[in-house]
Amino acid sequence: MAADTPEQAAAQLNSDANRLADNKLVAKILKASAAAMKFDVRENFDKQAGPDGRPWKRLKFPHIRGGDVPLNDTGRLRASLVSKTKDSVEVFTINSVEIGTTKEGANLMNAGGTVVPVKAKALAIPLTKEALRAGGPRRFPRPLVMLWRKGAKSGVLAEIKKGKQSKESKKLHKAAKLAGKKKGFEKVAAGFKERAKQLDRKRGVTVLQYALVKSVTVPARPFVGFGQRLITTLETISHDAMASAVGAKQPGGVI
Repeated sequence: MAADTPEQAAAQLNSDANRLADNKLVAKILKASAAAMKFDVRENFDKQAGPDGRPWKRLKFPHIRGGDVPLNDTGRLRASLVSKTKDSVEVFTINSVEIGTTKEGANLMNAGGTVVPVKAKALAIPLTKEALRAGGPRRFPRPLVMLWRKGAKSGVLAEIKKGKQSKESKKLHKAAKLAGKKKGFEKVAAGFKERAKQLDRKRGVTVLQYALVKSVTVPARPFVGFGQRLITTLETISHDAMASAVGAKQPGGVI
């Protein structure tokens, strides 16, 4: 009878393993099971769905690298689970196998949860590729200005870039310089300079580098677990291995 739950599947696999005296055969089953588990994780990522077949929630806002596909901005999380990387976990014992990842944030992505700041007053979410590469506002290479209206639930860290100087501004700066050289024209020069500054400020560019929020809720997007697809595969691996072992010991190979 096929197992209906992960607990029943585990119990069935343990029962099958206990019936096998040949440790090499158990190791063979575990090795095949590890490969099946990795393949199942790959299927979850490909289908953008959990082990139970439920689709993952799409991203509300496209991530910086483009697209609204979740858990796919760099591909490193997936790679750590389906292939061997520095973050991969693959542990074998005499009667068990474990696969997983040490990738930071993996459990949050899998189970979901709410993230709040620990030391700062707000979480800084990068809005540009440069902000992402910097690793945080404190490491950003240029000055940032906080724009957070009183009473608002969120704000931004912006970079104020100088715009291209207009022809009129250039003329005013030149006139201010010439007037400043003439005695008695100090006020005229100051007037020209102030007008030029006003024009320069108007042509300035504001670039939003980070969004500031007090918390972020991440929905669960399970990519590991025992769904019916994986349970069936593991049962097949175990039963086929047992049938092969028993059949090899029977006269004529008949079970």
